[in-house]
Amino acid sequence: MTLCWDADQPIDVAALHGVLDQPTTSAWSGATVGPNESFDGVWLRLTATEPGTCRVAAESAAVESGRCTPAIASRSPAIVEGDPLAYFTLRRPDDGDQRRWELGAIGYGPHGQQRADALCEQIRVWDRDRTAEPVVTAYLADTPDEQLPSTPTIDKPCIRMVVSC
Repeated sequence: MTLCWDADQPIDVAALHGVLDQPTTSAWSGATVGPNESFDGVWLRLTATEPGTCRVAAESAAVESGRCTPAIASRSPAIVEGDPLAYFTLRRPDDGDQRRWELGAIGYGPHGQQRADALCEQIRVWDRDRTAEPVVTAYLADTPDEQLPSTPTIDKPCIRMVVSC
């Protein structure tokens, strides 16, 4: 599995060393999607609420062996905070409905369950209002904090972005 993030994100690679060799935990949101339903809004919500939002990509051999099971092997959202990592996954729901998928998270590391639970909470918030459209607002890079909304800010070299849901 490959983890991709922006260079300016607070991702500590050294803290993640060996995390995939630790036992996994899972969390399930109860939210389901059908074959033609988008769940892209989950990623935007994570971006607005979790500073460690990044992306995982998995080799097909890892997915086929069950070693990792991201929702979309080439690009699924993940969140990292120190040594725990959780990524977005899905499974068939317990009710046996073969037309739907339940959304959830797989966590790694000593606090992987907490990260997986945090990811699932954002899935549940998205599920309550799937049509909500996040707003991305860009500010000049030198805009002082006190002139920005009180939501998390994504600082880039030339701009400061605020994603609100």
